[in-house]
Amino acid sequence: MRVLIASLIGLLATQGAGFGAAIVDLSVSRVSFDTVAVFETNEQVVEVRNTGDAELTVTDILPTDAQPTFAASPSNFSVAQGDSQAVTVRFSPVQAGSHISAVVIESNGDVPGSGLAGLLLSGVATGPRLEPSLSTLVFESPVLGVGKAVTVSLANDGNETLAVTDISAGDTRFSVGSTQLTLAPGASTTLQVTFTPDASAPVTDSLQIVSDDPVSPSVSLALVTEETPVNVRNARVALALIQGTLTPVVGDTVAFSLTASANGDTLTGAEVFLRYDATALVPIDAIEPAATAGLTQGLEFLINRTEGSGLDGIVHFSATFNKSKTTTDTLATVAFLVQNPLQDVRTVRVLTEAPLVNSQFSRPDGLSFTLPGANRIQIGNAPPVVTAFPIVEGEEDGSGDIGVNGFVSDPETADNDVVWSFSDVDELGVVSSISTPSPQAGQVARLFSPEDAFGLFRVLARATDGAGASDSVIVLLDVAPTNDPPFAPVYTSPTDESADLGTPIEFRWTGSDPDAGDSLTYEFRFGPNSDTLPVAATGLTAPEFVVTTPSPGEPAFWQVVVRDEEGLTQEGPVFQFTFAEDQTPPAFVAEPVIGTVTPVSATISWQTTETAEGRVRLATTSDLSDSTSFAELAQTDLALSQTVEADGLTPDLTYYFRVVIADAFGNQLAGDILSFTTVEPNAGDLNNDLVVDFDDFLQFSNSFGLSTGDSGFEERSDFNNDGAVNFTDLLTFASLFGTTYGTG
Repeated sequence: MRVLIASLIGLLATQGAGFGAAIVDLSVSRVSFDTVAVFETNEQVVEVRNTGDAELTVTDILPTDAQPTFAASPSNFSVAQGDSQAVTVRFSPVQAGSHISAVVIESNGDVPGSGLAGLLLSGVATGPRLEPSLSTLVFESPVLGVGKAVTVSLANDGNETLAVTDISAGDTRFSVGSTQLTLAPGASTTLQVTFTPDASAPVTDSLQIVSDDPVSPSVSLALVTEETPVNVRNARVALALIQGTLTPVVGDTVAFSLTASANGDTLTGAEVFLRYDATALVPIDAIEPAATAGLTQGLEFLINRTEGSGLDGIVHFSATFNKSKTTTDTLATVAFLVQNPLQDVRTVRVLTEAPLVNSQFSRPDGLSFTLPGANRIQIGNAPPVVTAFPIVEGEEDGSGDIGVNGFVSDPETADNDVVWSFSDVDELGVVSSISTPSPQAGQVARLFSPEDAFGLFRVLARATDGAGASDSVIVLLDVAPTNDPPFAPVYTSPTDESADLGTPIEFRWTGSDPDAGDSLTYEFRFGPNSDTLPVAATGLTAPEFVVTTPSPGEPAFWQVVVRDEEGLTQEGPVFQFTFAEDQTPPAFVAEPVIGTVTPVSATISWQTTETAEGRVRLATTSDLSDSTSFAELAQTDLALSQTVEADGLTPDLTYYFRVVIADAFGNQLAGDILSFTTVEPNAGDLNNDLVVDFDDFLQFSNSFGLSTGDSGFEERSDFNNDGAVNFTDLLTFASLFGTTYGTG
């Protein structure tokens, strides 16, 4: 019967409006995978449960990584109230090492703890992993035929031994110190690459490193050489920034001076090729970009123009001095306007490639010698690079702390000078602070979840350098719940210092707890002395208690203590009241109710304002004159709620009855004469097929909730003839369900 009634109610609920809310509850909060080889896959199953009272609709399950190593399927589904859905989580690493991530479940459901409906994921991928320290090797040899060596570090960041089987360059002018090597997990070594120029022109090539790294079996490093000067003497030209900053922004002006140092040579003139990035810089004077100064002051440049295109813009100028020079002085100045953002480092330098762009000076004997640049100026700003954070652990109403130094690299900005900010991605109320407890500790971020909240939160960590460039990464904050004591109970009745209260006295209050879903029980204390209140009841699950034994005219005190699942308690205040003399008969809370009615029986229920016994007189006449023909139905126990059952009745016959109630002091109240009619033998067979089945229920459900006069109201569905098809009629129908009245 109970299962049938629940099924019928459930079906009716689906035909009406929905109530309540879905709640997302995961069988686990974290999934950890054992070691998995790179490019292989391991799986685990997680249950997504709906513990709410409405249907849960999951629209997506999204990884927090831009290139996810973890995935979950199915990613969209519905879960009925009280049901669950199995979700398969997959770990498919494409790089050796430890992996930490999360997936976030997007749905219409609420989440305990006010965090994200998310699942923390971790796993270890096995395999070697080659990590060079540089992606580009730049060579600048001072003389033809003299080798220039550059060192690069090769590390194995994997967890298995790395075997490098070949290291080679296409151009034979590049040579390497080793062509094969082996690296244990976590080990590193240095590789020396040497370039020996045989011509002035720059060379571009690549260094190929072949290994058993499963992700990148062949790694290519760019090899770039500067031009090699020829016919070099002692004289040099030096660059200096004389206006602006090394990290300019669009609209700024940067100006450079070029200073010639004879260094024992005698100079009669100079020709200079100054290279700049023409995509970011434009000469202030596009017609005559170089301005005379020092050695050229008062002279006219023989050549003064811009050349080149794209990245390689060139300021080309030349001059003949009035007399031979052997001292150090300025050759010229060049000013540029920054026309586009410098989002990385750009170099301004003197070119010495023979024969076309060979910066040179002339001697008194008419010969020319290369004038190498003694230095170069690098302007612009390389943005910071933020690496992945580990999961930040915290506790409810506490903070998750992590030192941020070491999670950012910036060639121009020291760790402690990087400005960090943390923003709440999902606007759930996460706040943050940044401090530097000591120079040794560096900057420390503290992440605070909302008050009384726990679970998974996403925070965007952004590092900004002095030039305003920034990089960011998602940080996962995992907040563990802590148990909080319940709130103090709030008394609703009776009010403090109430007087002349008659029994029964219903004490009512409300209880709550900051921890969602925490079960509460109550202890009720009651007595004549406020200092020593004895426990009248404990382990109460409902926030109510009834006192039925009076002490007429005497004062009394009461108090409620709330207790949560872990035993934390919170006491309420002590309230006072006085009992009244009981001369008042009990009353009905509501008119007696006819319950289930069958062809041969009926139940009658009532509730009273105080504990009372009850007796029912039954008759077939409206004045109860033949009530002596029926046995009296009695409930002699004192109670607030009573039910009697009349059986052995005649089908399809109207009966009349009166309920008389009396309290413990003999005060009585006789109710009104009411009636009911037993149902006809074919009750419930609404489609007259002699069987009460599901077709009859569908017909019954069409009238459910309707009353006399409503369109669609069917009188045969109103089994107790009260003018409305309601829950009482549903109970009657349920008792008739399955009945067979004949064979047709």
